[in-house]
Amino acid sequence: MQRKKGNRKRDGPVFHNITFRAPKRKDDTTMPLKYLPTEIWEDILSYCSTQDIYHLTLTTRQIHQVANPQLYRSIPDLSYSKFTKFLASMYFYDHKSLLVRSLSIRFQPSSTPLSLPTTRDEIYRCVKNFGTRRTIRARHALKNHLDMLDAVLMKLPNLTFLHLHLSSADCRHLAYLASRYPFQLITFHCSFQLEAPVIRFLESQKASLRHFWFDFRYPGDFLYPNEGYARLIKPLPSLNTVGWSGWPSMDAVRSIIKNGPAVHSIVVNLSHIMPHETTLMNSFLDVGVSSSKITSVHVFLCYKNSCSAYLRCISEHFKFLRFLEAYFFADLTEVSVQCFRLFSHFNEAVGRA
Repeated sequence: MQRKKGNRKRDGPVFHNITFRAPKRKDDTTMPLKYLPTEIWEDILSYCSTQDIYHLTLTTRQIHQVANPQLYRSIPDLSYSKFTKFLASMYFYDHKSLLVRSLSIRFQPSSTPLSLPTTRDEIYRCVKNFGTRRTIRARHALKNHLDMLDAVLMKLPNLTFLHLHLSSADCRHLAYLASRYPFQLITFHCSFQLEAPVIRFLESQKASLRHFWFDFRYPGDFLYPNEGYARLIKPLPSLNTVGWSGWPSMDAVRSIIKNGPAVHSIVVNLSHIMPHETTLMNSFLDVGVSSSKITSVHVFLCYKNSCSAYLRCISEHFKFLRFLEAYFFADLTEVSVQCFRLFSHFNEAVGRA
């Protein structure tokens, strides 16, 4: 018996070719993500962390094209293992090195020196990831991590912010800073001794350098200053902010401020000086005749209950101070209250002077 044509059984699911879409309202002004302009995406990514941007690059092809340059634009503090991978990636991929604007390398003083020879496992890893031919061509840069760091810095023409805090052994090995790098820095933080290679590096960046921060972790330069290197410092016309902490050579600090006609702001870390060590504090804040042009001071303090002792020394050294900003190692409530007391005492000290 034949079935009727209307009762014939259909193959496949009933709703196979049916798609459901919500009806669009007349007042609906929402826009799909794929139609957002690139400028808005860049503004959104500026509020994201590096890890969040990395996860966004794995979503869609369009977001990857926008987020990938943001991922390499600012390189945060790198650990030793990530530092090795970063150097290899920047060295072998030139298109990534052109995106880097900010680079921060911060190691502990007791960390593994970069001047040690490259291990065999790291060479094998480069061969596995980048190929044998590329690794053989880069053998002159793979001798140690310092040589590779120097080679990578030569490939960063758009770098504007550089933060180098290396181990204690690497801070005394500054031959790699003698190269002529293609970038022009705006901000430079370092933990190096102020010797001839660093002075030549500063001279090469004088056209654009505005912020320079010393972080000498070793008391040798402070206790035994070398006036010969301080005399080698030449004028830095664009420099307007100088900072120092640890145990710097104050002769070098005074020379930099004196030779910087635009210097008007300083950043000082007094957290390692006790409030009763007034002699050491005065030596740490003594910038000589250049103190008259300092109008802004940013200071880091640790003993918030004794801020008057620090403030007294600051008010004695900088008579023309207009702006003072203090940072304490405390929670937000204690900082705000203590800052108010600090500014009140500062106004009274200036009034008596």
